[in-house]
Amino acid sequence: MKRLLLIFCLAALSSCTSDYIKVAEQQIVVEGWIDSGLPPIVMVTKSAPLSTEFRKIEDLGENIVRWAKVTVSDGTDEVVLIGRPDDHYDTGYIYTTAWMDGVPGRTYSLKVEYDGKVLTAKTTIPEPRTLDKIETVPSGDAFSILATFSPSGEYYAFFTRVEKVDSCYAPSFLGVFSNDDFQGREQLTTGVNPGRTIARQTYTSSYNEGDKVHIKFCTMDRQTWEYWNAFQRVSSLSASPVFPVRENLPSNIEGGLGYWAGYGASWSTVEVHR
Repeated sequence: MKRLLLIFCLAALSSCTSDYIKVAEQQIVVEGWIDSGLPPIVMVTKSAPLSTEFRKIEDLGENIVRWAKVTVSDGTDEVVLIGRPDDHYDTGYIYTTAWMDGVPGRTYSLKVEYDGKVLTAKTTIPEPRTLDKIETVPSGDAFSILATFSPSGEYYAFFTRVEKVDSCYAPSFLGVFSNDDFQGREQLTTGVNPGRTIARQTYTSSYNEGDKVHIKFCTMDRQTWEYWNAFQRVSSLSASPVFPVRENLPSNIEGGLGYWAGYGASWSTVEVHR
């Protein structure tokens, strides 16, 4: 997904408001997930030290880990993922397999071995849920997408991909919810905003007429929700110089940073028009 997890790890190590920068020990960063009905996808990088010197996104390529051993087990079968280039993702390199798909109700264990280090994590895929309603709402020349869903799980998140703009799904801006957000209501209606991606030089929370928007609606376990809820808070505050980011994102990765997520996923497609 189009997220700069590695950059958020950098931003969370310190605040740019200080003249003193404490260099943190380099760590392995894992960004991985398995959707119901689809194979796992894992990206592995090394955290980069925070620096006052300007670095281009392209220069971070040296932090991509291409020779890790990545293993996923569902308690019965164990598969070693194959690493390969894939320009759909920020790192340009992923680990995946054609021999395992996500199944709701199962728990998936991840193990990453690299440079003498072993990182582990577990996640469970909840039952997927479908949206009750999706609609487009015009506002001048722009459009919003509204989605309505019922509290049929506990934790939820939206991911979006706009054809010809985004190469993969990105977390919808302000698109993370829990049952607490319903506040006793039988349904919740919310805007499904585009995700913030590298491809979007300037960000807007609206869509254009003619956009074809793919929406992934996910249920997840609490650990995964805690990660995306914090990511949502950090991505909101990082755009403001008044509220500098001073925290690492929570992680369920033992021995490193990042997340390993199981998603009960359902997909919808919206063609934006009046």
